[in-house]
Amino acid sequence: MTPVLLLMSLACDTAPERPGTFVGNPGGTDQLSVSSAGTTGVERGDGTARLARVVLSGCDGSQVDVDPATFPPDGLIQLSTERALTGIELPPGTWCGMDVSLSDAQLDFQVATGTIRLSIRAIDVQLSEGEALVVDPETTSDRKAEYGLVLSEPDWLAELVQQQPVDGLITPDAEQQEALEGRMALTSSLYDGEGRLSLHGPGYDPPEPASCEAQPVPDLLPVIQDCAIREGYEVNTWFAQTTCEPGLWIAGIYEARSDHSGNVHPMGEVSVTFDVPGQHVLALSSYEPVTWNVRVGPDTELRAILVAGYYEQVVRGTDVPIQRVSGPVCGYSYPYNGQGCNTDALIEGFENAVGLRTTRFDGCYRATEMVWSPSGR
Repeated sequence: MTPVLLLMSLACDTAPERPGTFVGNPGGTDQLSVSSAGTTGVERGDGTARLARVVLSGCDGSQVDVDPATFPPDGLIQLSTERALTGIELPPGTWCGMDVSLSDAQLDFQVATGTIRLSIRAIDVQLSEGEALVVDPETTSDRKAEYGLVLSEPDWLAELVQQQPVDGLITPDAEQQEALEGRMALTSSLYDGEGRLSLHGPGYDPPEPASCEAQPVPDLLPVIQDCAIREGYEVNTWFAQTTCEPGLWIAGIYEARSDHSGNVHPMGEVSVTFDVPGQHVLALSSYEPVTWNVRVGPDTELRAILVAGYYEQVVRGTDVPIQRVSGPVCGYSYPYNGQGCNTDALIEGFENAVGLRTTRFDGCYRATEMVWSPSGR
């Protein structure tokens, strides 16, 4: 199989340890993604850039230019928050460094008050530290290897998110522009298709998960209320013996409705009630498009809602900050993985996005109602 470098999305609201994970179409699209690290308050991002050059440095000091013939026409790459769009092949070998040259980048990030617009004439992204990138086509079996380049570090756009727009646009001044380009050049990172960190820039420092005082996991009523059991599906649940605050609660489905076919992907609806006292983070995932209608209990402090999916994911009914995690897009069974989904990678992506460990996972292939509520309430 041919290893490829995915040129993918501008990831949105992600945070600490892994600033953005990535994958192409989990059904088998093979592509290296370029995505931006997440910033709280950014809803989505789109843009274009020209790929000028990709140079791999061998651990023996050798250098290899990636064949420009594998680049898209004119080197133009499309960037989107929704999915991987462009890919280039990587040559086999063990690589201890990578330099990626981009030019004419035009990036738009949607925030509540308007649009952050960045224009970058030229930038060289340096990846010179971390674990070596091993590209070995012989080790891949039923799918090509996938790699993802995440530009910059978490919350790199935080200062701009706070600015007031002018005619709907937020643009950096000269000092801000220089700082943003510097962070992009030196704090970017590279991940494999399972979300494992490989190479990274000399300025990137992966944070350690915060420590906390462990406590027993609350005993809950069944979370998924209407799993399509009559059609042969089942609820999969895993939970830790102890947890910390904030806890990370994950739920995954493949779809909320069954009438998807070909290029027809209608929006599904899922009712979500989260009524667990204390501080928590909720993570929701569906391969197919879903509107998550969320109600938060009065004794619950929900710090964030993470969402992931191959198609559009919308959260309504709450003002809790939404963080879109660009990465493994679905997982509804544990430990089994099916339909191109990878539950292990999904869980790892959510954990790394916020620097927390999973408190509980619940999944089903198809469902439309979820309730987190302690038993006895």
